[in-house]
Amino acid sequence: MLAAMLATASQARAPLPAVVAAGLAIGLLPPAWGAPSAAALLLAPRIGQQFDGIVTGASDKGTWVRITGPAAEGRIVRGFEGLRVGDRVRVQLLHTDAARGFIDFALAKGRS
Repeated sequence: MLAAMLATASQARAPLPAVVAAGLAIGLLPPAWGAPSAAALLLAPRIGQQFDGIVTGASDKGTWVRITGPAAEGRIVRGFEGLRVGDRVRVQLLHTDAARGFIDFALAKGRS
C-alpha cells in the first residue's frame, strides 16, 4: 500500500511534505521518518534516471545536490571533483536507503 501511495504521488508530482504527512497520518511511515527517508523511498523506483539539480554543499564531508521533481537532496558520490555550491548539474540516481535516509547520485555526462 505504501509503495502504491508513493508511486501515485510521484507520478502526480505531489510535494514531498504532503506525501510524508499523509504517510505519517495513516500510519504507513514510522514517526521517526522524516522527509529524507520518504524522499529516498519515493526515489527508489527511479534508480538509473537522471535529474537536473543544484549543488547545495561542497566540503571535505561530501558534495550535496538538490533536485526537483520530486524535491530531494542527496550526496554526489561519483564525479563531484571541482563542483562548487551553486553549480547546475545533471545527476544520475545510483542508490537509495530509506531506512537511513540516504540518496546517492553520480554526476551525469556533461553539466546542465
